[in-house]
Amino acid sequence: MTSKSLTMSPETIAQTTAPLDQARHTPGFIYASQEVFDLEKERMFMKDWLFVGRVEELPNPGDYLQQEIMGESILVTRDSEGGLNAFFNTCLHRGVELAIGSGN
Repeated sequence: MTSKSLTMSPETIAQTTAPLDQARHTPGFIYASQEVFDLEKERMFMKDWLFVGRVEELPNPGDYLQQEIMGESILVTRDSEGGLNAFFNTCLHRGVELAIGSGN
């Protein structure tokens, strides 16, 4: 039996949700496991809309806000008609980021 199979066992995971006086801390592999990260992305982050910023951060046409979400750079802009738009922050021609941070 490998150390990974010991730490990934259902019993080990269940111990973290036991009553407080019986619970154990979250196993260390949770914080560094690519497998756990992939499951979190699929089951938690990719199921619903994700918060990027507040509407007040983009009050004027031409304003933009760049955020990194799940390893992807996202660019939110306010267009000339006042609408908000979100895009992958990548130039299709050169493949580089279009903007960093926020501004107008």
